[in-house]
Amino acid sequence: MTRSFHEVLHAVATRQALAPLGSHYARYYSHPGIVLLPVEDAPFTEWALIWRSGDLSPRASAFVDVAVQRGPRSFDPR
Repeated sequence: MTRSFHEVLHAVATRQALAPLGSHYARYYSHPGIVLLPVEDAPFTEWALIWRSGDLSPRASAFVDVAVQRGPRSFDPR
């Protein structure tokens, strides 16, 4: 079992696991021993912000405010 994204990367790199990742992974991360193989016929994924209600720090609240102001971002990987 992994508890963080970096533990997932380690598990993949040491051949203990494999993990489906969004195509943006290649832009932001690299890890020795990991090869990315595109899944050409997979549907696009969508992401959303989530948090526990009533327990948002001032910094997190400010981040949410900016995200709401900017609105959804369209993404066309082609």
